[in-house]
Amino acid sequence: MNWIILILQCLAAIVALLYYPKFKAKPIRMVLLLLWIALVAEIGARAYTAAGYDNNHWIYNVYAILFYGLFYKMVYDHIHHPTRKKIVAISAIIMFLAIIFRALTTPFFSLYMVHVFNLATFVMVFHLMYYAIDLLKSDADFRLKNNLEIFIFGGYLLFAVSFIPLAPFIFGIWMPDLSRQYYELLGDIQGGIVIVMNLTFIYGFVWTRELHSL
Repeated sequence: MNWIILILQCLAAIVALLYYPKFKAKPIRMVLLLLWIALVAEIGARAYTAAGYDNNHWIYNVYAILFYGLFYKMVYDHIHHPTRKKIVAISAIIMFLAIIFRALTTPFFSLYMVHVFNLATFVMVFHLMYYAIDLLKSDADFRLKNNLEIFIFGGYLLFAVSFIPLAPFIFGIWMPDLSRQYYELLGDIQGGIVIVMNLTFIYGFVWTRELHSL
């Protein structure tokens, strides 16, 4: 399944690049950078391990910091109501400062910072909730085919709501004595969700119309 995930990550990044002219005028264009950073991190982590290094956690730590920072900015840019925009900005800054503090006070190069990243995922869901509220209260005419962000945010939301409960088990924080079989099962569940997420991205890139700036 790992190779299937990598192939789909690669396809999602390539399709995003090919269809970039369709959405380059809107803030959702940030997803192109997110997808390519994810692909480079995944390939880099695998290559680092193949080179004989046992621990590649620092690569995923660096990737997560970049991901959350860029993702928070992307959601912020899609919210129009001043109060909701301010709430998202403040929560993003506080969370990002917490991530940086944790990175400076933990073995950053040998330990994946699962606790703080799990909290960052909660904030990610919180931001997407505010985006949904902003969208529902907007007077603008909504057409799914004109809103690539629905597919992008929907895919990331699917990942987020699964990562929050599964991560503590997958990383052995809760019930560390689970058998290898259960760890593999949980990993397969998470992997399946990542596959669906990337398929959602690809479909959105291909199916939606060209997007114009507001």
